[in-house]
Amino acid sequence: MGSRKAIAGGELYVIRWQDINKTVQSMPNLKSIWSKNGHVFDCAGRESKYKKVITTFLYENDLIKKLIRFQHRRFPVPLRAFQFFYSYRIIRHIFGFYGSHIHRYYYIGRKNNKTYWLSKNSLYWHFWNQTIIDADILDDIPEVKKYFKNAVAVELGFGIGKNYHKLKFQGFKKYIGVEPNKYIRDLLFQNTEEKLLLKTETAEDFINKKYPFDVLLSFGGVFMCLKKETVDKLFENARKRGVKCIIIVNEGTWKQDIIREDDTIMFNFKERILKAGFENAVFIEKEKDNNIYKYFVMCA
Repeated sequence: MGSRKAIAGGELYVIRWQDINKTVQSMPNLKSIWSKNGHVFDCAGRESKYKKVITTFLYENDLIKKLIRFQHRRFPVPLRAFQFFYSYRIIRHIFGFYGSHIHRYYYIGRKNNKTYWLSKNSLYWHFWNQTIIDADILDDIPEVKKYFKNAVAVELGFGIGKNYHKLKFQGFKKYIGVEPNKYIRDLLFQNTEEKLLLKTETAEDFINKKYPFDVLLSFGGVFMCLKKETVDKLFENARKRGVKCIIIVNEGTWKQDIIREDDTIMFNFKERILKAGFENAVFIEKEKDNNIYKYFVMCA
């Protein structure tokens, strides 16, 4: 069995999985041994300062960064091995810093955002984050799931399909995954699922085809890499397409559009949706840091 560490009473305890219940009962002030995101808490529920220091060091230290990049340039981990390695949540918790440095090595050296996300090297990012399921936030807003029954859904930025595997039993009639990276298709997919339709084309190409659908999904930052004209066109035609529900996770803003240093854009979705004629729509919004949405939901 594995072990995880908790700070309690100023001492470090190693707790086996089978001993967790016994440990909690004997330490009634212990609020959390291990949170969802892998942070360590002390007996008062505060995130351990030691964890913060260690995490910052592993992710930001220049020497570690240089060593990992040196290794990767000369002896790169094959993508299949990288995929297998990061398919375990515990590995993602402990060695997340390694995948972060590999991703940033390619992302910082990119020609532009589009060429990076269409490249084979972007698969390191996809595999590094494969156990982080953005669609899990829908468990917090179950009222939107009634829009899924017998609906045609479109997910822009399908990636390796991790969110689809979370949502495929929610009653969709058809689920269209739009993913322009041909390396993802060639490496991963031999689709045999009847309700899943994979389209290897850009979001711009898909939007220009005016395909009708009921539910629009986007997880983890897709719109931010699109041109303003493309985003405007999508929302302007949303009513004509028959869209009844829009779910966008981890991007967008309630302020004016924010153009960031890396040329990505945080769009104001709500303003565009209201202009498109959805005045009576219901909006569910949750904010996070830096004037960005944790999730943005529209139900018409």
